[in-house]
Amino acid sequence: MPNIFVDNYLSKAKGLPFFYVVSDENYCSVLSELQRRGLKIIKISDFCKNADRFPALDDLIDSFRIADVDCATNKYVLVGLGEYLALRGEVEALKVIRGLKNTTLGNARVVILLRYIRNQVKIISEEDLRLKAQRVYFDDGDMAAIYVTNIRMKSNLGLVSENGIRGLLKQFEAGATGTLCVSTDLDLSKSLFPIVQIDNAYDAIRQLVRGFSLPVELGSTEYWGKLLIELQKNHNSLSAVLSYDEDLEDDFINKAFGLEYHNWLYFLTLKLNIEKIKNPYLKYIFQKQKSFETLQANIVNGIIEISHRSPQFKELYDGRKKIIKALSNMDGTQYILDFIQKNDIDPSESIYKLTDITIYERQAIIAWVSQYGLIPEIDYLYPALSAYCKKYEFSCGRVSRILTDYFDNYKKQKISNAVTEEFKVNVSKFALNYTALATRENILASIDDKEHTFLYWIDALGVEYLSYIQELARTKGLALHVDIVRSELPTITSINRTFFDDWSGAGKKKESRLDEIKHKEEGGFDYSICKMPIHLANELDVVKEAIAKAAVELSQHRYKKFIIASDR
Repeated sequence: MPNIFVDNYLSKAKGLPFFYVVSDENYCSVLSELQRRGLKIIKISDFCKNADRFPALDDLIDSFRIADVDCATNKYVLVGLGEYLALRGEVEALKVIRGLKNTTLGNARVVILLRYIRNQVKIISEEDLRLKAQRVYFDDGDMAAIYVTNIRMKSNLGLVSENGIRGLLKQFEAGATGTLCVSTDLDLSKSLFPIVQIDNAYDAIRQLVRGFSLPVELGSTEYWGKLLIELQKNHNSLSAVLSYDEDLEDDFINKAFGLEYHNWLYFLTLKLNIEKIKNPYLKYIFQKQKSFETLQANIVNGIIEISHRSPQFKELYDGRKKIIKALSNMDGTQYILDFIQKNDIDPSESIYKLTDITIYERQAIIAWVSQYGLIPEIDYLYPALSAYCKKYEFSCGRVSRILTDYFDNYKKQKISNAVTEEFKVNVSKFALNYTALATRENILASIDDKEHTFLYWIDALGVEYLSYIQELARTKGLALHVDIVRSELPTITSINRTFFDDWSGAGKKKESRLDEIKHKEEGGFDYSICKMPIHLANELDVVKEAIAKAAVELSQHRYKKFIIASDR
């Protein structure tokens, strides 16, 4: 509220200004009281010659000097000068106030309401004791903080009602505080107010979306620009633009694996909702992820940097395996091949990061085992290989122990890709023992219900797969009966196929892929290129498909029996 100093100035003094340093708390009430006392408001913004030019102070002073000479009406209150000088900085503020304190204004009486340059006015008043005694008053009310955001973009984002410095000064003159927006090309680098400059889409988004804290490195200039446009179309609502499904991880691979704008939006959604991610491995990746461009590779390769001895490793491994399984259903081959190459650096760790989801990883596991041997963890890394390697106990009379030990050793040497001299000796030593076994033809002939029996011939199938077949049958809930038989010599397929050609049962099929993998060029394996038995992965897949087919045929009651036979 104006005090005795202001009253004395208005009634006696003239020609020199009165400096009223007012607080935000009292600004509006003081201004209203001065108006009631007959003072006319003069706004500093009115002296900007165009929207984005600083006010012409010389024109302001001249306006007072040529004003009405009638003492009763020649009284003014100037607003906006303090905030304007705060924008210009301390040096300019001191210069202008020093100039104004001794500037004659004719017959005018001018009260200058000043905000935000209290310290600068104090400095000048201490220099001039007469000024301090007669023409300065300091309000002791509270001051609110002011922050200025300068939007230097083609669009002012709808945050600025009037472009240019004049629009900002008008906000000050109305008593505004807090964060004020302006769109100006003028230099505000020396401002006493904190200035935030927005000249790109990312900074604009941070201004529009409260609490937005994602770093700019997460997106390209193009994508931040697209997001800004969409935000403005959706009333600056980030939730309206991003995908906030109840299950954030639903259809993760299709949403995340790509470098398009919609993939990036999904990436932002997960970054903003890390605490809602259920998959522990995915949460681990997103907590560390600092770039959208490397997201897909890091999702596949991130497991490499985690020691298998870490307490969280199994949980993270299982979480990643779910992702790899989903990735295998799309064209993710290049990601897997890249992972296998990068993972192969440290053999003491590499095996623990592989899964049995893709054929390339299965082959990599077999290659590792071939070099370094079986480890207990193969049970969950590659259950099919573990089942294959288990010793199968033969039950076929007096040769049972011979066959059990022989094929156990056979499989070990196949995995290690090396044949011992002792094994070669045993091949010759026990060869004639097998003649005691019944022939395949005799066993097939003894089947009494061929009408409801399907014959599935897997060319090149050997008894080495029995432990694996036994496990597959168990997991499928199938009753398994095994007859160990011998074939008639010679075992050349073109000659030794009468059992199949003469089959009179309800159905039959020949599966040739196992033979092609083992013996033919179309199998895709060249020993001269890779001497490790990685083809075993493909062989196990063929056998798995055969048991799956048996399960389907039997469960749908097309047949009562499903016979898997070999030609040797």
